[in-house]
Amino acid sequence: MKRNKRSLRKLKYYNLIFSAVSGITLITVLILLFSYAASATGMSDGIISVLGCLAICSGGYFSGYLYGKQKRHKGIKNGAICGLIIYILLFAVGIIYLKAIPPLRFTRFLIFLCLAGAAGGITGVNSKIKRPPI
Repeated sequence: MKRNKRSLRKLKYYNLIFSAVSGITLITVLILLFSYAASATGMSDGIISVLGCLAICSGGYFSGYLYGKQKRHKGIKNGAICGLIIYILLFAVGIIYLKAIPPLRFTRFLIFLCLAGAAGGITGVNSKIKRPPI
């Protein structure tokens, strides 16, 4: 009698969690890289703010792209959901770090993450599927 083994990749929310964790990892790596560059060159506060927004948007785009490439449908919705999950995690970390609710301007990251995630989801859904030659 055969056993029906469910692989980890077929679980319901595996792709969503994997995409969100990948996006957060990319955000962390980019922020570390940008902070090193800012400390080495002495950048102004305006440039540092732009680099932070760039890191946030890149992570949201990457997360939406991965999820769209894995699901292959509903790219805008799924990408925006990835951006929302990343925002919720960043908001929770902000509450823990600040021991208070982060400022209202932190909600602009919600817009950035949802838009970048939706754009990444569209790109992931519309990307070519790699198939071996016949």
